[in-house]
Order: sequence, then structure tokens, then C-alpha cells
Amino acid sequence: MTFPVTFPVIRWIIVGPVDELETEKRTSVIDRLTLTVSQNIHYGFKSNRQVKYKPSRDSATFRHQQARENPQVLGLALTVHHDTRNKKLMGLLNTQGYCVPHGRTLLLETALANAVVENTKQFRGLYVPPFLKKGTFVFFAADNTDFAEDTADGKGTTHGTIVAVYQKADAPGEPVAPPLTIGDANSLSVTPYHVQMMHCDKPKPQPNKRTKQFAVNKDGISGNYQQTHLGWVIAYAVSRLKTGENSSKIPCWAGYNSLLSTSQPVTQIGSLPLLPEVAHEWSTLLTVIMQTSELRRLAVGEEHPTVISFDMALYEKVVQLLDARPDLKRTVVPRLGELHAVMAALRALGTSIENSGIDDAWIEADVYGAATTRQILKCTHYKRSLRAHIYSYVALYELVLEEFFRENPQMKEDCWQATEQVEAACSEEDKSAKAESAKQANATLLEALATAEMVKAFKEWETQKAQNAMFRSIMNYLHRVETVLFFVAASRNADLALHLQAAEALSKLFFAFDWIKYKRLWPRYIADMHDLRTNHPETWKELEAGNLSVTRNDIPFVSIGADHACEHLNKQMKVHSGLIGISNNANARQRFFMATPELSCLSREFKSQFGIGTAGKNTEHPGLGSCDIRRDHEAIDKIKAAILSHGNPVTAEGDKLYNMITHAYVPQEYVPQILNINDTGQKLYEDYVSERINGEISLWAPVKKENNKMFMSGNKKSTVKIRDKTVDLKETKDLYGRLLILARSNRHIDQKHAVGNYEFTQTPRALFAPNGDILPCTDKSKLIHLLEKLAKEVTADQDQPQGGGEKMAKEVTADQDQPQAAGEAPMDIETLGSSQDGHGSRKIALVYGMVVVQKLTKKPATLVTVKDLSEWFYGRLMSLTRDYDEVVLVFDTYKPDSLKRITREKRRQGKDPIQYQIRDDTNIKNIPMSRLLSHDQTKADLTEYLASKTVEYSKDSPKLVIASAAGHTESNSQLHFEGNNHEEADTLLIHHAVLASRRNPSDAQLVFFSPDTDVLHMAESDKLPPTLGALKQHVLRAHIQARVWGQADIAQQEFLDPLQNGYYKDKDGQLKPVTTEFLPAPEAIIEMTPFNGNDQEEICDRILTEDVQYPSFLSKEAVLIIQKLLCRSPQLRLGAGERDAQELREQLFFREIDWSALLARKIQPPFVPTIQGLVPFDSSDRSSPGRRGHQPVAAAFFSLPRANLGINVSLLS
Repeated sequence: MTFPVTFPVIRWIIVGPVDELETEKRTSVIDRLTLTVSQNIHYGFKSNRQVKYKPSRDSATFRHQQARENPQVLGLALTVHHDTRNKKLMGLLNTQGYCVPHGRTLLLETALANAVVENTKQFRGLYVPPFLKKGTFVFFAADNTDFAEDTADGKGTTHGTIVAVYQKADAPGEPVAPPLTIGDANSLSVTPYHVQMMHCDKPKPQPNKRTKQFAVNKDGISGNYQQTHLGWVIAYAVSRLKTGENSSKIPCWAGYNSLLSTSQPVTQIGSLPLLPEVAHEWSTLLTVIMQTSELRRLAVGEEHPTVISFDMALYEKVVQLLDARPDLKRTVVPRLGELHAVMAALRALGTSIENSGIDDAWIEADVYGAATTRQILKCTHYKRSLRAHIYSYVALYELVLEEFFRENPQMKEDCWQATEQVEAACSEEDKSAKAESAKQANATLLEALATAEMVKAFKEWETQKAQNAMFRSIMNYLHRVETVLFFVAASRNADLALHLQAAEALSKLFFAFDWIKYKRLWPRYIADMHDLRTNHPETWKELEAGNLSVTRNDIPFVSIGADHACEHLNKQMKVHSGLIGISNNANARQRFFMATPELSCLSREFKSQFGIGTAGKNTEHPGLGSCDIRRDHEAIDKIKAAILSHGNPVTAEGDKLYNMITHAYVPQEYVPQILNINDTGQKLYEDYVSERINGEISLWAPVKKENNKMFMSGNKKSTVKIRDKTVDLKETKDLYGRLLILARSNRHIDQKHAVGNYEFTQTPRALFAPNGDILPCTDKSKLIHLLEKLAKEVTADQDQPQGGGEKMAKEVTADQDQPQAAGEAPMDIETLGSSQDGHGSRKIALVYGMVVVQKLTKKPATLVTVKDLSEWFYGRLMSLTRDYDEVVLVFDTYKPDSLKRITREKRRQGKDPIQYQIRDDTNIKNIPMSRLLSHDQTKADLTEYLASKTVEYSKDSPKLVIASAAGHTESNSQLHFEGNNHEEADTLLIHHAVLASRRNPSDAQLVFFSPDTDVLHMAESDKLPPTLGALKQHVLRAHIQARVWGQADIAQQEFLDPLQNGYYKDKDGQLKPVTTEFLPAPEAIIEMTPFNGNDQEEICDRILTEDVQYPSFLSKEAVLIIQKLLCRSPQLRLGAGERDAQELREQLFFREIDWSALLARKIQPPFVPTIQGLVPFDSSDRSSPGRRGHQPVAAAFFSLPRANLGINVSLLS
């Protein structure tokens, strides 16, 4: 549409009498603006007849004139309608003259839907996109699409299946179908159209017999790909290592690769009308396969099979379907979507580094926040996750290269010179020449690397350094990131060879980190793709020619996988503000499903005219922009600085792994798994191919979970095994609620017996906290105050010993008749001297060392390192015991299998323990003491360190200083002590008090500095008493503590076997208390869990995809009717057909029901509830909630009598 008069006038008003602007871009902007204003004026123009016409009502406005419609007002109306479905917004735009009314827009949408229906009539109900041409390869993708429909009850929302169609644009050949003919619609009624869904039952898993053995690629990525990637890493890192210069001009990974890559042919993108069925139904999948196969025949005949991409959930079902249908298997090639594979790999990558310090560096560097970091680790945002790993990759690789160049300075000089050419090429202003210059400079760089044998030297150096755990862990991460980048690069360059090589390299990630579905089917996908070379050589050539990916513009390195493009198409079809009333209006639903794909194309074309939602306005990759390059460099600088602020992890030596930010140790038993995880994954992949792809084991046989431990160990499950079924139980499971449901309907459950013998919780509440910890004795500390009070009353006339101000000091007098201590070297008492002032008896201080440490709640600024802490500790200890002749310092022993482990975990209040290195230079300035002491191994190392430092600092002291930690005792004199196996400092204090009394004069005074007193304590509880099975185990555990305290004065104590006294070992070998001898609830109640999972998301996923496991007590008839009622397809569900409830009445489950008698109320109910003392609830009566009839459910439960609660008191003796 042209405007020969209006256009020049409007243009003159906007820019004045100027014919051409300075740039072509500016000229196009002004021309577009002028055309828009001209069309709006034309649409608002009123004829002389309209102006002079006198309406019958003053409120009447002008009538809409279709003759004045133009592309501007029609395109804007359809675009706003497609994006928002907002009638009010369209009304506002219409009143301002920018678009046609909402009613007119609906008529246009109806006309578009009718045109699509007319197209399907030409091809027996199949819609053929107008762009599809004969003789050119075509491929597809299918996915589920959910529309956020707003319904009154939240039910009946719209679900559908989208099928995307791809073919190279500007391909030769005639169109398969004529263009759509869009006429006028006089009403909103759409021509009736219905897709005949093909019936398909769930197929039985079939063996996949291969005629040719699949050979695993053990060589990894080809050398040319690796060299190109290494060229970027070297150029990027070396250019950034130049100090004192401006920021590097070399772009990051995507931008650099776009300079080295060539453009791919643009792909034409379209879609079929949406199928109003969920994608994961078998009938839907078969219908999709048949539709796409027919389109493929119309385009290329039988020359090629149907190539169609799916996500993993759909691919799994399609493989089962094709294996069961050999006729389809020969003509259909399913592909696993690249986007979903990369996201799965990034999730595995996130699992591998969580709590390693890399994720902490993102947060500390202020590059990403804590919430975003969680998104990155879980890969809920694809681009952000990929970019974050690239940043970490570069930052760590720079640290590695710095160390490599430090040991190989000549290599650095060679790389430096070649990198200068690359940076010069990337700095060129001429965009057309930049790519060619970059390719030449990169070739020069690779030649220099080859001449210097850089790759060989670096690999040898890496092998040499791999003996250090931190270095090897970092290199493993870098190699995993490289694998992901190679796979993404294969899609962006539509490179089939690299795609298959990188896909095999990704396998180790899926196998090592237990991505079960990918473990099962990823090798199958790789093998099937390799089979294309021999089974369908022409199709193989088409994939090699670039039909592996979808390309939307001429910019290099921007192609994406077919499933990724389908997601984009899916997003374009989504309505931002949701749908209203579509599901309940058959005509509106059909109009929406038929017109939306073509309406989406119209909307996209209209926006592209204004540069919205299209990359057409860009002539180069976004990663080449100066702002993007600067952003990338700044982010990498921040991450690198954050890592180095805590030390260089690349230079760390030894076999220990720790968090590179917090320096928290990784449990040593996890280290081998972490360091060998890549090799483990590769070995598992090779074994799987040998056994299932090439072997006799079924592809569908159970796949074993490896449960490899990484930096962050997973949560543990609590399971109960009921016959052949394992049930996951959590505290949120309402076991008592299930009892109330089953008590009347199941004769095998006696409610009173069940309440008396089952806890109905995972942990007995009278003895355990909800998290499984034994309830602590909170009142035992009161005993020491009572003893002090008693001592003051008895010895009121005596002077109390000085304890440095400590209220916890307790004094005793040595027994003069004690013999020489066994295991202690004889020592002349005279050599010890008397008190320091030369008068009075000797005074011995026995100090519980950890109490001194724990009193440091707020560290002074002078405490920067662990050595500073030891000096403070020694000063505090000497100040505390300044009036004493002898100091005995005692610490707890922290055993890995300690029975006190649960108590210590309780004190951490649910926070994860963090292990730190204990050495002189460990920086603890910003680490709170509570966090420093959170890990048992850290405390064990710290107590040994403090004990050793105390003896070292006191070597010239006139006092006798003895320090005992970790079962060893040393002193600053010639005294020698045998080892001990005491775990608690409480008993060890008693032991050393005995030794001190034996080597000192009879009048020596012993003063204890300890706030702790362990006593046998039984507290009354207002909770429901424990069942007999729980109480018996609790009494057995009391025997262990009593036995320990009975041997306090013995160096080598004898312990009871915990496994025979109320404890058991879990799968990790940790001791845990036995809560009860019985199940938490009767079996029939526990079985009422059809789906289990680690979290809500996993449970929902299993509900959607897995089969229900029915309890064994249900009859066959009951299972049959429940299966029909739980059919996932609403259209196929029992009672959803035209016969309605009659289908239910005919089921075998109701065969004994006389429906006529039931309707007439002539049938006696199976049981009649007996109501005694209950008053119907009245929400308005709140005056006396405690009266009879309003008794709370919990109170009613607790009032039930327990069975068999008699306790044999002799058990406690």
C-alpha cells in the first residue's frame, strides 16, 4: 500500500526538506516512521458523507470502515491479540486509531482458521505449510505445550502438542500446497475440523537386535576441534595476562567462534495446527509420527526417513513404540533434542561443582547472587548457566596457564607473539574484514602452538601435576566444561561429526551422575545416529550438509537444535496473560488451535519490520559487541580475584580436596570418587554399550544408580520395605490420618491395638526429635550449681580456691596413700618443687580445654590466623592458672564413629559442617568460631594443634604443663604417659586427677575447670509415652553411658558393642540410634503411597509418567476400575464418553450392586457409624471449645490407652 500524497508531506514534517540522511540505517528508520504515521492517518480519514451525516443519537460514533484498513492497523491488532488476548488493551489502541476493533480482529482470526481448514481438505485432513517445497529435505520436532488458562475452578486447562516443520529457505522446487486464501468471515463460527487420533496401546518393551556392532569412540574429540578450541583459550587467556595494558579486545567463546565459523543456510520454520492432546499419550505420539511421515512423503517421497526430534520424556516412549512397530522403525529416525541434552549435562556439571568453591566464587565476586547461583547449578536458565561455566572455565584456565608458563617461560613468549596478531584482528573496525583477519591470525596462532609442541608439553605437564588433588579436580572440571562447549558448538555450526563425538564424550557425565533416562537411551541414540551412514546414506549427507540444526539468520555460529527452535516457536505461540474460556468453548478452542501457528508467523513478521524479536537488525554475533566483551572480561576478572583472595588452588599440593573459597575439607572417603569421576563415567558408558547396545541385556532392564559422592553429598532417604515394595517415609506422611481412613473399612486393622503398638511417626516423639536426634537432657547442668551451693554450706569457714574468676572451679585434695600411677615414669617429687611463692601446698589445675576455646564467642581483630588463635589460647590458659604449680590440659577425642555424633550435629542446629585446614597460616579472620568448630575433624585437628602448641610455648615455663588430646599425652618435662582411649574429656579429667594425686604430695590441691557434668538423668515428659519397642532400645543405650562412667579412672576403657545396645549402622557406616523395633505404622497404612520421590517435583513427574503400583490388599476388580479412572487422557477416562456414568455401573467392581434398589434406598449399608457424645460442628459457636463434643483430635488421640506399657524397673539397674 502506497501513499503518494500523504507520505512526502509527513516525511517533510518529520525531517524537513532533506532527501537523504547520513546513513542508510537512519534513512530506513525515518521511512518506516513516516509510513506508520501515514497509515494511521489513512485509517482515521473520514469521508465527506461521514462528516456531514447527522446520527440519530448524540452518543453515536463513526462506523468502522473496512475499506480504510491497512497493514499497520491489521498487523498491530493481530499481534496484540496474539500476544495478550487483552480486549481492553485492544479497545484502547482502537480508540486512538492505531488498530482495528477487537470484534474485527476475532473475525480475522476466524478467517485465518477457516483458511487452514480449507488447506487440510486438499490433503485428507493434513495441514501442509505453504512454504513446504518438493524435492528438499524436511525435518521435524515435537513437544508438549501448556497454556496458562484462567478457569473458575483451576481445572480443565488447555494442553496441546506442537509439531514444528523445518526446511531450507529459498530451496528450489515447487510448493507442495498453494498459499492460504484468507477470505472474510461473517461470524465467529469455524469450519468444523477434527484430527483423527490414532489408537495406540502401550507397547511391550522389545529387544533391540543389532545387525552391526557399535564401536565406542575412545579417542574423544578430534584433534582439529581441540586445537581450534585451545587456540581461543590461549589467545583469550594470554591477552588478559598482559599487565598494565587496556582490557583485551578478544571476544569470549561464542563471539570468537563466530569469527572463525561460516554462515549456515537459513531455515524456513513453520508448524502444524496444535493437537488438542497431551504429547506423552501413546495415541498422540503415533498420530504425530504419521502426520510428519505423510508430510515427508509429500516433500521428498520415500528417499528419506522421517527425522523428528523429541525431548527425553517423549523420546523414551517413541523408541518403545518404534521397537514394537518394525514397519515404522524402518521409516522413522527419532532424535534426542540437543537443548534438553545440554541442559541435562549442565545439571550434571552443576552437581559436580556444588560446594567446591566455584559456586561460592560466583557469589563472592558479586557476579551472580545466591538465588541465581542455585538456578545455574540446576540449569533452570540455559544461557545463564552456560555463561557462568564459561566464566569459571576461563578464570581457572588462566590460573593453570600462569603456573604452566611459570615453569615453561619460552612457551609463554611464543604464545605472546601469536596472540598479539589475534588481538589486532579482533580490534578491526571494519566488520566485513574482521572475520577474515581473525581466521588468518588464528591459523598463525595454531601454527605457532604446533611448532612449539604446546599441546604435547601441556598434556605432559598436566599428567605430572595430576598427583595433586586440587589440581586434578580443577582440570577434571575444565575438561567437563570443554565437552559441553564442543556439543553446543556442534549445534551452532550444524556439524554432524562433532555432534556425535561430543555426544559420546557427554556420556560420562550422564553415567557418572546418575541421569537414569540418559544413561539408558543416550547410547542408543548415538548408535542409531551412526547407523544412518549405512542404513540411510542420503539422509546422512543431508545432516552433514547442515540439516542437523535450525538457522534463523545469516550470522555465523547461531544455529540451534530442532528441539530448541521448537521451544522458541512454542514460546511465540504462548499468550503472555493466559487464556480465558478456551477449554469450555469448543468453537473458540478450535479457532485458537487452528489459527495460532499462522497467527504467530504473522505476528513475527509484523514485529520484524520494527526490529523487534529478530536478529535481522544485527550483522554480527551479539558476543562481538564491545559491551558484551567488556562485560565478559569484568566478570572473569571478578571470579578470578575472588578465588585468588583465598589462595591459588592450582598450586595446592597433597591428596586433600577442599572448598577453594572456604577451605572446608572434603571427606577423605569421597576424594577418590571425585578425582576419578570422569574415568568412572567413561567406564560405565563402555560397559553399558557392551552389555545392552551390543549385548543380550535388554535396553529396558533396570539401570543401576551409582550414587557417586561429590563435594555436596545428597540427602539421605528413609525407606521401609513391605514385602516386594520399598516405601519412602517422611515426617510429612500422615500415617495416623490413614489409620482413621482404614480403621472401619479394613477388618484386619484394630485401631486400639495399632495406637498402642505403633508410633505413627518416623521417630518416637517421647525420645527423639523429628529429625531423628535423641532428645538431650537439658537440666543436667543444674546439678553442678546444687553441688557448689552444698559445698559452700559445708565449708563456709574455709577459703575458696582461686580460679581466675571461673565459677566452675571445683577443689579436691589428693589422697596421700595413692600408689605410683601405672604407665607414668617415676619422678622425684622434690624436682617438682612447691608452690611458686615458696609457701603452702602444690596446686594442680585440671582444665577442660575446649571450654576455653568456646568462650571466644567474638574474636578480636588481632586473631587473623590459626597461629594467632593458639597464642591467644595459651595466654588465656596461663592467665586462668597463674596461681597454680601444675596445669593439666585435657581435650575430647573426636572419633568418626562416635555415639556423640548425633548430639554434636544437634548443636549445629541443622547447619552443614565445614572442615578447615588447621595450620599456622590458615586465615580465620572472617570465619566465626561456631563455623570453624562445626566439623568434628576440624575440632580434632585443632585440639591436637592447641595441645602441641601449649607444650611448645611452655617449654621454658617453671610450671609443669601436661596436655592430652586424641589419646596422646605430652608434657614440657620428662614425664611420659601411656595412650588412652577415652572419648570424653569428662572421664579423662578424672583419669588425670588420679595420676596427679599419685605423683604429688598428699596435701596437693586439685582444682577442676569444667562446666560439664554427665549424670544419669531421667526427665518426666508430658508427651505420649513411648511404645515398648522404642523404650527397650532406649534402656539399652543407657547401659553404654553407665559403663563408660564406671571406668573413668582407667586409661584403656572397655566398651559395650553399640550394635548390641540400641544402635545400628546405616548404609554409610554411621552409627544411628534404633528408634523402635517395629514399623512406624501397620503395613496396610504404609502401602498407601502410590508414588514416591525425593521432592515434590520428582513426585509430580512420576505421577505423570510412571505406572501406579497398587497395594496388595486391593482386589483385581478394584485395581481395574481405578486404572480406568486414573487414565491420564481425559477423553479416554472412564465415564468421560457419551454413556457417562453408565460405564461405571457396568464395571465388575459394582457387579453385586442393584442400582435401582440403591437409588430407592432399599439397600442396607455395610456398616452404620456409631456416634457417641459428638455434637455437629457449628462454626458460629466458639464460646466453649473445650466442652464435650468439641474435643480436639489431638487430645482425643492422646486419651487413647497405650497397650503393654508396663516397665520392668530391673532393666534400669
